[in-house]
Amino acid sequence: EKEISTTLLITPEFCMDNVELFETFSTTLTQPLTALGMEDLLQLVFFHPHWCFRDGSERGGAGMAANYARRSPWPMINILR
Repeated sequence: EKEISTTLLITPEFCMDNVELFETFSTTLTQPLTALGMEDLLQLVFFHPHWCFRDGSERGGAGMAANYARRSPWPMINILR
């Protein structure tokens, strides 16, 4: 395959300790893709050191294994084509 199909953007100093701000940022980036009908062509997957499912804390605490699915050492954006 000659085309790049994924790009990983690592942002070690951006919102490191503020997962809520990082989520707001992710929504800001994702909404235009939906509005333009591009969500099938380009997908953004967000990772953060403190990431937790919205109901993860209620289901058993932020430390539950499922909440590690999108955790990473630094805030990251995986750009998928």
